[in-house]
Amino acid sequence: MPDDLLDVLLGCGCRARCCCGKGQEEAPGPGRAGATLFLQQGRAPAPPRAPDESPFVPPPPPSFDSPQRPAPGHLPGVDAFGAFTGTGTLTDRPVLTLDDGSLRPLQTCAVNHVERWAEYLPDPVVEDHPPDLNPLGIRSDYAWADKNDPRVTVVDRQTTSGGLLTARHDLTRVYFDGREEVTPITLSAPFTIYKARVRVPGVDYPEPTPDIPAHTITEYRLREAWFRVGEDLEAPDGPDALWRRRVQVYAVDPLAPLGGTGFVLQELFLPDRTRKEWEQLETPPNPQDPNHPDTPWRTIQVSDVLVDAPSAPPIPYPARQGPRFVAPGVTVWGSPNRPYTDNHALLEDGARLEAHGHTFETGSWAALCGPVNAQGVPEVWVLHHAAFGRSVALITPAGVTRLPLLDFELDVLRTAPDTFREFHPSGTLTHSWPPHWAICDCGGGLAPQFARGEVRGLAVGDADGGLRAVVRYDPWRDTRAGEPPEGSTEPAFWWWKKRPKRRPTKPPVDPPVPPLPLTLADVFAGGGPPDPGGGS
Repeated sequence: MPDDLLDVLLGCGCRARCCCGKGQEEAPGPGRAGATLFLQQGRAPAPPRAPDESPFVPPPPPSFDSPQRPAPGHLPGVDAFGAFTGTGTLTDRPVLTLDDGSLRPLQTCAVNHVERWAEYLPDPVVEDHPPDLNPLGIRSDYAWADKNDPRVTVVDRQTTSGGLLTARHDLTRVYFDGREEVTPITLSAPFTIYKARVRVPGVDYPEPTPDIPAHTITEYRLREAWFRVGEDLEAPDGPDALWRRRVQVYAVDPLAPLGGTGFVLQELFLPDRTRKEWEQLETPPNPQDPNHPDTPWRTIQVSDVLVDAPSAPPIPYPARQGPRFVAPGVTVWGSPNRPYTDNHALLEDGARLEAHGHTFETGSWAALCGPVNAQGVPEVWVLHHAAFGRSVALITPAGVTRLPLLDFELDVLRTAPDTFREFHPSGTLTHSWPPHWAICDCGGGLAPQFARGEVRGLAVGDADGGLRAVVRYDPWRDTRAGEPPEGSTEPAFWWWKKRPKRRPTKPPVDPPVPPLPLTLADVFAGGGPPDPGGGS
């Protein structure tokens, strides 16, 4: 081999090229001529980099939007027995999620997703001013209550009004961008005042006779009597002396039998108090009536009628017109006595749901995203289950499709029969519409025979219950390649015989078609979404 070729391959090893007659030169760098194939230098370390000023962005969490992933034949979030555990819980308190992601607790409210606000009435500030009954008559509950008194019959019953109860309401409207508007509303209502008299004789009187005909009492007296109580009744009256007060409503009856003057309708014994305490109540003890020194009773008031205003009127609330919930594709009208609610998914008696031109009553409902159009706007899909109904309806702009409740539980929710209770209000109070998924409350189940068993090829029982999320069915995402195994009870649309390995860029020709294009979403796996509240 020529020497020059050997030099190229082996070199002299001095790395200074001095023996090559080239003089003292800088040692060759990586990859430069003069380095041999055996003694070539490694890569120099990279120069230090300046610190990155950009904020840290954590990688997105893994997606568990399909119960068919991450591996064929296995569900994410299953226990050792294969039962689905991708359930979660959300509280039922109404909470509004604003545009910036912050949470705004609400009370019972109405929602408008078109104008993007929620409004509610905080607890009112109430002031009551009862009527002064003293000028109207003797106060007695005979004026309004049906008394089981065989001596008399209540007659001449009338009602009037007086006094006032005032309630100030601060109607609060919270916009999804965080703005708030407060509109004060003041309403008032009067007290109802009852008037009545009593008629005798009753069953305790002799039968009416020419001497004692039936007659109405027209004179009533409010009278009191004071008595010293305590251990030393002979002690001088002073601030610490105890006094007892008796109050009577006395009916004066000049025609009373056996020479009587009347009878006691009501009597009240008030708690014992010291003289000083009675004076603080502006009713100082006054045991002596100079006009009637022979009796302890002192007449306070005389009237020809009995009156009473037993309780304050109900708190008045402002009337509200229009629907209780408004969103693209959905309108909910509340019952007349429930203009606001803390559960917008519930349709109480008298409420109705209008979705894509169809009307539904009772039960519960939920909305979720359907197909997305060219402008990126999802179609609004609505689910409804009537109270005691045996089917679930999917309402889309194309019409209404129904699925038996049993198939919805087994094939969509993948839970035991009789576990679905109602749709949860989650999503009705979030700033975006429609919600990505519909949340189903599956309760604890009502079928103990499924305590441990297999339905549709899945273990059910102890892990059933809780909340489960439902999303729109995606044939490529939500199927497994192949055909159901022989003897399998799984629905055919869980499988796709010619499922492509990659997501098709064009609509496939032969995808499986479920009767209701919905599937279970494992949104609660790994801790699930944040728990802002029942309506958010």
